[in-house]
Amino acid sequence: MNVNYSKIFIVATAAVLFASMPAHAQPKPVITQVSGEIAWIDVQLGQLQLTSFADNSWQETQVYRISLQNTLVTDPMDQEYLVVKDLHEGQFIKMDVSKRGKNGEELFVSKIVTDLRSTPQTWEFNFNPNEARLNNGDMRMVNDIAAYLKKNPSLQIGLDGTASESRDQALNDHRVDNIRAALIKAGVPADRISTTAIGNRDLRRNGRIEALLVTA
Repeated sequence: MNVNYSKIFIVATAAVLFASMPAHAQPKPVITQVSGEIAWIDVQLGQLQLTSFADNSWQETQVYRISLQNTLVTDPMDQEYLVVKDLHEGQFIKMDVSKRGKNGEELFVSKIVTDLRSTPQTWEFNFNPNEARLNNGDMRMVNDIAAYLKKNPSLQIGLDGTASESRDQALNDHRVDNIRAALIKAGVPADRISTTAIGNRDLRRNGRIEALLVTA
């Protein structure tokens, strides 16, 4: 029996090469960059709505898919890594977006870069009539302020609780005291908090407390 070993080797090699080839080559996803302001974000739903900015004007609002595990969040220098839970409404960001799904109907965000310039210079606390209690949203702002002051030791925070009507000033003062106490509890030294009329006079109204960053 004559065996042609060269043919057997060629056939076996071809079979191995064919088996190692993918059935369907997967094209690399096309990444596009989108910039804008966060309109709202829901980490549990895995959704982020962004109002994009282009050609010096605000454009359409679009919903994007985000993931706590697969969406990278960082600063412009790639020095500080965050998570999607650290993002908040009104923040300006730049995103790497790719299309997913059978028909590319899902816009998935693989990376988010926070814009340092988007850090608000003011925060606004709004209270219900005749109330001075801080709600969950207020406490998130308190934590944001505390975190920002920790990273920027040259800054202080000023609380302006000037009421639009003098008869409501006592209640606004109570609200300011509650915000100040919450900031101190969050780790802000008392000597970095001032309470004075430094806010925008045109925006003053009862139930509104303005917090502004000031130079130490």
